Amino acid sequence: MTKPFDAKEWQEFTQDERKKLNEVAYKNELARCKDKFTVQESKLFHIVVSKLKPHSKNEPIISLNKSEIFDYLGLTGDDRYRRYREIIRNLKSKTLLEFKVPLTGDEYSGAVIVSSRWNTGKSEVYIGLDPLLMPFLEELAVTGRYTTVYLESVLKFNSKHAMKLYQWCKSWALGFESARYVTTSELKNMFDIGDDEYIVSGKFHRSSFEKKTIDRAILEINQKTELRIEYEKLKKHGVVIRYNFRIFDLGKDYAQDMLDFQMKLDIKDQ
Repeated sequence: MTKPFDAKEWQEFTQDERKKLNEVAYKNELARCKDKFTVQESKLFHIVVSKLKPHSKNEPIISLNKSEIFDYLGLTGDDRYRRYREIIRNLKSKTLLEFKVPLTGDEYSGAVIVSSRWNTGKSEVYIGLDPLLMPFLEELAVTGRYTTVYLESVLKFNSKHAMKLYQWCKSWALGFESARYVTTSELKNMFDIGDDEYIVSGKFHRSSFEKKTIDRAILEINQKTELRIEYEKLKKHGVVIRYNFRIFDLGKDYAQDMLDFQMKLDIKDQ
């Protein structure tokens, strides 16, 4: 939980700093939740938040086209409703947030997604959001992290590692070029890798870990999004102590051009 500031401390912050302090608690908590999402759960969450209008008061019920959802999530066959129910059920449990707002000390506890309603004979699906959390979700819409271009990039991912690394890199991307380092432990936590995975003869098999997680994720990100990512390993006494990532953000226009070009190729192949 975040410790609230007293009135004197709060007055020392600028308006922008106050806003960021109010945002950081729930954004960090939401990031923790998203680390647990599967690819399909993450896609559905992004679809829902992308429907919120920035700088507006939104209703806590989101209406989505059923066939569009099934297409986005890759749900086909007679069991698609069962699989959709499972995704919704998981999101209700995985989006449980608990955080405290600085200054006021107000504590929030609840799930972002609380309900869902659909009918097999109708085209719409309705997803209910927690009304008390709507101001925080609307703030996410303002950040631009859930725009159509960003959403399309996320929806194209096949790997959950690529999706999580992309989200992590976007959170640190500042301008055209940025740099950030991360430890092996932090990467394993990001990718939800257990301590017993990639262990061979009692030792961590680093090359296999890198090939199946980092390298595959970067390849997919570089091919499908506006980001270009590269990394190098920093060693001490022959032991890898961290990974240094360089992040190049080519911008939304580039991402949209890529999507338009891919659409033309898809049409040509039909």
